[in-house]
Amino acid sequence: MAILTEKVSDTYLSFLRQQGVTCLFAGEKRFDLPLAMSKLKEKLGIDRLLLTGGGVINWAMLEAGLIDELSLVISPVVDGSVGTATLFDQSAFSFSRIPEVFALKEVRREEDDVVWMNYVKKENADAKDIASIDWTLPDVLRGVSGRRRCFDPLE
Repeated sequence: MAILTEKVSDTYLSFLRQQGVTCLFAGEKRFDLPLAMSKLKEKLGIDRLLLTGGGVINWAMLEAGLIDELSLVISPVVDGSVGTATLFDQSAFSFSRIPEVFALKEVRREEDDVVWMNYVKKENADAKDIASIDWTLPDVLRGVSGRRRCFDPLE
């Protein structure tokens, strides 16, 4: 399925249809994500969606109020890639720069030392919720006693 704006070219639309792709229109010139989700529910009965997109679409869905739960899977593998994608990237077209606050719901250790964390969005979170987050590293991660606002790698 392709979710498109109405400004899609006839050539591209014809190509998609020849490939057997179902098209859903949501927005005249810009994507209207709430409208797209509403149409998915109305036409296909979909009321829960697993979003596995990149940082920009993830942020757009969050900004549109369409993400209420967040699942993070951490695997003990690193590759050192430069320019690695993030979970949420605000694009130049973002409406808001306000951080969203989530609350931890569940943590599970899975096979092969993988950790799964499930968060739910805090409703009506405000600046006080953001300001109350302790951004320091817990002692267990730093390997030292006490907490500091800055981590000195030369210590």
